[in-house]
Amino acid sequence: MAVKNRTTLDWEDVRVFLALARHGSLSAAARALSINHATVARRVQSFERSLGERLVERRLDGYVLTPAGARLLGPANDMETAAANLSRQRKEHQPAGLVRVNAPPSLSQHFLASRLADLCRSYPGIDIDLATDFRTVSLERQSGPCFAF
Repeated sequence: MAVKNRTTLDWEDVRVFLALARHGSLSAAARALSINHATVARRVQSFERSLGERLVERRLDGYVLTPAGARLLGPANDMETAAANLSRQRKEHQPAGLVRVNAPPSLSQHFLASRLADLCRSYPGIDIDLATDFRTVSLERQSGPCFAF
């Protein structure tokens, strides 16, 4: 098993810490993240080890932030916002739109269909219209299905 480099933060540890801070219990944080409560405990401990200080304290009524945890809550929220922005940027720059492909039936069925299905899975914003006929297509007038490989 590889040992983590403790000089860098793991975003998953930060994300789990935020969930525990928001929900106040291992089980509630686990439900919010769709993970096991033991994973929540392990991730928070990992985050504490990487920072070298205790961030949460267990009490009878649940978990509360230590002064160090309260101090780090703002920067952790900033990281979460930045991660959401990065994710949104990635999604905004994905190819999207209608792609029309016209090919003979044998080429469509035996070669293109599975490859175009893979393309749709890789780029969910793409809609493919696969026509299997022999009509002539004008790329200049954009009449009929067209697709350039």
